[in-house]
Amino acid sequence: MSPYHDEMEIGIGHVEALLAIDEHGSFTRAGEALGLTQSAVSRAIAALERRLAAPVVHRGQAGASLTALGREAAAHGRAAVEHLHAIEALADREPLPRLRVGAVSSALVRLVPQTLVRLGQEPPALVVQGEDDELASWLATGTIDLAITTTPH
Repeated sequence: MSPYHDEMEIGIGHVEALLAIDEHGSFTRAGEALGLTQSAVSRAIAALERRLAAPVVHRGQAGASLTALGREAAAHGRAAVEHLHAIEALADREPLPRLRVGAVSSALVRLVPQTLVRLGQEPPALVVQGEDDELASWLATGTIDLAITTTPH
């Protein structure tokens, strides 16, 4: 980071203010769209301009428009906002079902972890220890999805 730049970090509020100005053409309308005052939008843009050490918005009687740097920053900002929304959407996904594995004790140290890796299962898969006859019964009743035993069933 250059010693000539403000030490402020660029945040989502700065990006949203820039994008709103681009979309609405004025600080006042951008503020209304964001639920902020014109002054708050102006402060966000001023901070962004200090951080970038150059103007990002042309201010004029007819309204506001982005400079070349502002357009470039807005393009990156749009992508960042889209990525943040994609991350937020992960919370709305259905959780992947956990694989329920039953195994004899001798398989727990090496065979079960290797099997889970080969199946592409991320921990924590549910792993229970049992004897051959228990594992066969649990598999038959659907208590477990996979049984690793010493005898065929």
